[in-house]
Amino acid sequence: METRRDVLPDRGETIATIFVIVGSVLYSTKSLFVKQMMFESVEAGEILALRLVWSSPIYLAVIAWVLLRHKSQWKDLAAMAALGLWGFWLAPRLNFAGLGRTSAGLERILVQASTAFVILFVAISLRRPPRKTVIGSVVACYVGLLVALSGRDEGRPFADLAGVGLILGGSVAWALFVVGVGRLQRRLGAGLCTSVGMAAASVPAVLETFFVGDPSRLLHPQAGLLWPILGLVVVGTVVPSFLSQAGLSRVGPVRASVLSLAGPAVLPFLAAALLQESMPLHQIAGLSVVLASCAVMSLRG
Repeated sequence: METRRDVLPDRGETIATIFVIVGSVLYSTKSLFVKQMMFESVEAGEILALRLVWSSPIYLAVIAWVLLRHKSQWKDLAAMAALGLWGFWLAPRLNFAGLGRTSAGLERILVQASTAFVILFVAISLRRPPRKTVIGSVVACYVGLLVALSGRDEGRPFADLAGVGLILGGSVAWALFVVGVGRLQRRLGAGLCTSVGMAAASVPAVLETFFVGDPSRLLHPQAGLLWPILGLVVVGTVVPSFLSQAGLSRVGPVRASVLSLAGPAVLPFLAAALLQESMPLHQIAGLSVVLASCAVMSLRG
């Protein structure tokens, strides 16, 4: 017989679950800011560089604050920097590169393939299949996403193999990061891991602008981009990065990945509220399915 403790997560896991879901929702808002910046003819590489360069002072401040109070092994910091290049630069860079080759609705679905890859990689590493609760929650979430995001391209879906490959490549890169970061989080802490990884990711982003762009635009962006940049940095990057990684360190990669599917399902609601986009009944239904599946995952973890 199951007790209340068996069914309900403890307070720490509940807070971690909230962190993951809220972080996912905030992460999803970055596409709203990216869409606005692309409308101003800003290239994908420059957007990623702006995102990382403008947020890096915050991460560098956290690194300094933590290292002044706690000693850390340099090899762990170097390993986290390398992992950050993989998860915080390569994954979004591939995703941004695929944005122009796929329709928005398809991109939002493809990028969530990272959840399936996380489950696959964890099953391979543990040499055992995922639990039925996990499989059921993932299937239900994907069905809900398909329903919620259908029709978002107003009858003009498009994609090419290169675009699909780039986005799926980004999903694989992110999944490998999520699966691999746990050991370093236990040694360094989620906050330091996030800050080191994001700071390291800013280096190739800046180097790219030196070779293919105008680096002066990183510090002096064109008129009208200040508020989208600030929104992308604060709402779509810094706050969700700390929330999501803190939650991930507590609930684990599989559960965190399933819970993060709440973000893209909530995005149409945010678009309706902020951009006055319509939100038909089928999107509300799809959103309800995703959130119900996340609730089952959080309770039955």
